[in-house]
Amino acid sequence: MTNSFGSSAFEVTIRKSVKAKYVRIRISEKLGVELVVPIHVTEAKALKFLETKKVWIINHLAKLQIRKSNDSFMLFGVPAEVISKLQQKRLLLSYLTDSCKLHANMLGVTFNKISVKETYNQWGSCSARGNLSFALRLVKYPKEVIDYVVAHEVSHLIVKDHSSSFWKTVESICPNYKVLKKRLR
Repeated sequence: MTNSFGSSAFEVTIRKSVKAKYVRIRISEKLGVELVVPIHVTEAKALKFLETKKVWIINHLAKLQIRKSNDSFMLFGVPAEVISKLQQKRLLLSYLTDSCKLHANMLGVTFNKISVKETYNQWGSCSARGNLSFALRLVKYPKEVIDYVVAHEVSHLIVKDHSSSFWKTVESICPNYKVLKKRLR
């Protein structure tokens, strides 16, 4: 569906969600404008909500466009020539392999395998089988930030939740994790 406001027009994808409790708007480079609507809310009410948020949406789309045009390609936190996603994946996987081995040795644990995926809602994950998975977008961050994410996921091999015990484990192998964690936002 196309929505317009003055001279600005934008595409909106409406997605019904069983999990959503409220109507919300998501704006991302990949998905554009998405209106997430709980099952119990009518489309008319959702569109009325959208109508009240048009100025906000247009401002955010403009910010996204500016950010997109100003972004230079970053490789491990350093401006670099643009490379293919396959090359990014290979470089990141190589670095992650070394970092995971180092951090796992520091904790005296082992992991099963490492993978790199195009995820947008999390930086990494640790499965019950000891598989570590990381977001491809980490390749743009400095290595010390990537090391924090590795320390975080490797710590999940010992403590599965985010309790104080977990954060103490992370801190034991990455003492400045609080500073590095903020750099991911």
